[in-house]
Amino acid sequence: MNPGAKIVSVQWDFDYRHGFSSTPVYSLLRSTKEEPTVQARYEFPRTVSFRIAWRAHDDMAGEGLCTGEVEVE
Repeated sequence: MNPGAKIVSVQWDFDYRHGFSSTPVYSLLRSTKEEPTVQARYEFPRTVSFRIAWRAHDDMAGEGLCTGEVEVE
């Protein structure tokens, strides 16, 4: 992402399968110092391993994507 830019949008995908379709459960908040604080809540439908992703956009047209595996017990 761009140095000096601020995050303006964050999207989560809790069932990522080599494509991005954002889950409507996400929030982008500001801390008391006006820094972005990202929080997300999601209840997985079953106990298994899931591939998830999040994507962020900044106010200078930058975009970042991160994916990973989570084990739900």
